[in-house]
Amino acid sequence: MSLQILIRPEAEADLADAFAYYESCQTGLGDAFLSSVKSSLDIALQQPDLYPKVYKNLHRVLTHRFPFGIFYIADASMLVVIACLHVRRSPGAWRDRLH
Repeated sequence: MSLQILIRPEAEADLADAFAYYESCQTGLGDAFLSSVKSSLDIALQQPDLYPKVYKNLHRVLTHRFPFGIFYIADASMLVVIACLHVRRSPGAWRDRLH
């Protein structure tokens, strides 16, 4: 049984902002960013406990090629993405999204 994925609106906004930034740097780079995110999430969906917990039951997976962390919570049936943040952002920027 595979997990379902839910990307919360705040995380969708993170992804849209990063996509727009990379696309403004070079055409096609935004798509490469989203592809990197998808690859990281595909692995997390298959093995949600593979990536380290950064706070209680919140995991973080780093993307390849791009300096972003995807923060998620997983249970038996769902993987919930709460943030996708640049690694240079404040380490606790995701904390207010847990409530």
